[in-house]
Amino acid sequence: MKVHKVGKVESNDGKVLRIVHISDTHMRHDQYLESIPKGDILIHSGDFSAFSVGRYFGNKSRDREEMIREINSFFQKLPFKHRILVAGNHEMSFDREHRQFIEEQLTEVVYLQDKMVTIEGLNIYGTPWNIKRVVSYARGFAKPKNALDKYWKLIPSETDILVTHLPPEGILDLGKKSFAGIRNLFSSNDPCNVCGDVHETKEHWGCRGLKRTVFKRVRPTLHLFGHVHEENGVTTADGITFSNAAMKLIDNINVFDYYL
Repeated sequence: MKVHKVGKVESNDGKVLRIVHISDTHMRHDQYLESIPKGDILIHSGDFSAFSVGRYFGNKSRDREEMIREINSFFQKLPFKHRILVAGNHEMSFDREHRQFIEEQLTEVVYLQDKMVTIEGLNIYGTPWNIKRVVSYARGFAKPKNALDKYWKLIPSETDILVTHLPPEGILDLGKKSFAGIRNLFSSNDPCNVCGDVHETKEHWGCRGLKRTVFKRVRPTLHLFGHVHEENGVTTADGITFSNAAMKLIDNINVFDYYL
């Protein structure tokens, strides 16, 4: 198991918190129970649920209550001192109006929806908003790109760990390109203006406004997300560590030792 070191690593005599990051379990969560390593803080960055026609057209109130029971059952089985959940686009019944109800009913995990929690001195902020995609019916917390900046402005500057479902643009965010064959007929194979590479069948799913917020204003030590199944991994850019822990295609769990 690879463990990534973040924070005040040079302070060897300081306290260390082990953070385990998972995401996009899509109702297969129980099969990961034995592989999730021990730690101090477990963070799930969204898409605990999975889209189905029945859920889409079904009773949202009943679906919400069933999801709450399933989430509580899963997290109750994991012996972490602290457990955090941020919703994703597949949490279609977890809308803004029911935030207080969800917070109260999720007794086994701290639910962060545009909210911060401080754990052993670490400020952890979670927000579920993501870009609405025409080809996806899973549209929980999904908004057009130009409507997301108001949510990013809510992220406190003193955030140490930022948890979003959506990646920032250009960071572990290359997903399947919708209608790639047709769109490529009308576009050249020039290098991408975001990353400089050529990727005919993939496109950047991340948000430019979120990237700007992360690099220019908030600058967290650690930014955790998921959403893009093909890009599970860890990278560092401009002193910030980024983690995509989407497990739908790559069942890798990202682990961090945070030096306080």
